[in-house]
Amino acid sequence: LYASLTSYLEYVKNNDVNLWSGISEFEDNQFIWVNIWPSEDYRETFMKTWLDSSKSGEFSMELSEIAPNAELKQFYGSSETSFITISDLLTPVNSVGKAYPGVEIVLGDQPDTPVSLGETGRVWVRSPYLFSKYVGENSFNLNRFSDWVSPGELAKLDLDQNLFILGRIDRIFKIKDQAIIPEEIENYLLTKKDIMDAAVVKKNDVLRGNKAVAYIATSERLDIEKLKLECISSIPPLDGSFQIIELSPEKFPFLPSGKPDIYKLQHWDI
Repeated sequence: LYASLTSYLEYVKNNDVNLWSGISEFEDNQFIWVNIWPSEDYRETFMKTWLDSSKSGEFSMELSEIAPNAELKQFYGSSETSFITISDLLTPVNSVGKAYPGVEIVLGDQPDTPVSLGETGRVWVRSPYLFSKYVGENSFNLNRFSDWVSPGELAKLDLDQNLFILGRIDRIFKIKDQAIIPEEIENYLLTKKDIMDAAVVKKNDVLRGNKAVAYIATSERLDIEKLKLECISSIPPLDGSFQIIELSPEKFPFLPSGKPDIYKLQHWDI
């Protein structure tokens, strides 16, 4: 990333460009959208980047070294919705920001039955940026309701209307009637410095119906039993059936998009 952005800045500086806009690969097929407005000193160039929310933390430090005046904008959205939210300097940690201009957000089972403020609900979006339909779509779509579209995720809103994404609805499963949100466990595991990636899947369990299994990518030898107990105490729905399996970074399966291959992990024997 450093090399590619530095080359963009040099090109802008040396070719009398007033505005440069484009897409750059960040890591593992993750992409950023960069707009550059040059000044006499290219390191003072104003740069605006739109970045997938999952990559903002690790990217911001590197960006600040390349262009100290760069403005990093974290966004949340999908192919069907385009931008849903956008962050600013006041956005709380773990939030993806407030509604993008022109976007309406409602949380609830349906957009006409919203949950109370602070409660968890399905994300519904209405805006001028929505897609029309899927090619060949002729049947009822659970992710559409009148002129609203849902990206299929659960979230909460705080008093200031900052959105906090909790996880995808199609990944949630239950253990003894208690809902497990895999992303909640993954995010906790990723706070540990020696864990490079994490993915949680459900596996069959004779006594409970399901159990949660976390696959982690790490180059270090970890105290798995200690880590397991930390997860169970921090995330109440987890119980003694919870397992953590270590994989080397080379063996951890990824999709072409750079995201963990949940389907493959789901079907691995343990």
